[in-house]
Amino acid sequence: MISQSNMPMPMSRCALLASRLRTGGFGNPCHLSGLNDDHVASASAFADAGHGLSLGLAAKVSDAEIARNVQWLLNKPNVRREMRNAGLR
Repeated sequence: MISQSNMPMPMSRCALLASRLRTGGFGNPCHLSGLNDDHVASASAFADAGHGLSLGLAAKVSDAEIARNVQWLLNKPNVRREMRNAGLR
């Protein structure tokens, strides 16, 4: 039997904060970007609360930057676990 602490954790890539609100209840670590400055501020607040990583304005985030951030998070199980726990609080 696999313990819950060793189970793989899903990740989300959200450009809309409403999507983050839907995934947040499941404790999914998330890469966030905003469609406008207000969304970016909200994404930053989620990131500051430990729920995920804010990538700034969606129109300015490159595919390479998204890939680097996803790869970094995939290699950091403890960070994903902390983000998951923050999202479940």
